[in-house]
Amino acid sequence: MHGSKGRTRPNSSQGYSRGRVNVPVVHFVYAEGCSLQARRIIQVHQVPDRYFYVFGTNLARSSSTDFHNAGFQFCHLRHTCVSSETDSLSEVEKVIRSRTVSFGGAGVQHPLKDKVIKLCDSLSDAAREIGAVNTIVNLQSGRVGGHNTDWLGIIKPLKNADIVATPVRI
Repeated sequence: MHGSKGRTRPNSSQGYSRGRVNVPVVHFVYAEGCSLQARRIIQVHQVPDRYFYVFGTNLARSSSTDFHNAGFQFCHLRHTCVSSETDSLSEVEKVIRSRTVSFGGAGVQHPLKDKVIKLCDSLSDAAREIGAVNTIVNLQSGRVGGHNTDWLGIIKPLKNADIVATPVRI
């Protein structure tokens, strides 16, 4: 990965540590070896501060908030990701529909993945087909979209091992 275009390489001189997780910082290298200057992009596009959430139960074992906060810090974004230990759909709805909180998006974990579909104004094809949402994105005008990326964590390792997976409807 020495100077490869569009690849990532770890920068061992930097990192982010919070509690039980030490997240290595990844430096993105682009064409001609130029680094993406996040601060400049934020200045030009005036990226607003946002709150991101992880909804679900048993979140104490999850490193999602640590991982996201490390990424925000590395990209010089003043966003914050927090855990919301809940199994209540109404609590999730209060947060994503709130006008007082700058909702940026959310990760959804058990047992809410199938329940939050009701709160989404639009669904990706994968979320619709699977019948579950693990990512909520803030669209515009108070609308939210639901996506499911869990299947990628199943399919990509199979493809990397040259295993052909045949879809089966259950």
